[in-house]
Amino acid sequence: GAMRPGVAAKILSRDEESGAVSAILRYPPGYARAPETLVVDEELFVLDGALETDHGALIADCYGHWPRGFARGAIRSPRGAVV
Repeated sequence: GAMRPGVAAKILSRDEESGAVSAILRYPPGYARAPETLVVDEELFVLDGALETDHGALIADCYGHWPRGFARGAIRSPRGAVV
């Protein structure tokens, strides 16, 4: 939640040693986030809805992975998404 204001998060697991987290995120309709350079790997699977990125859209049943250091463009979810 703190990393993505307005996004509801259900933590599924957290590795205290590495800091890795598995979670279900619920992006509200109209969500938007500015471009950023990632400080950790980001891996996701879209369960419902869609996330739009500068690199293409991720719709239901799509998997995405961006490595640490990747300059990820903006993310938008006009209708919301569960990821």
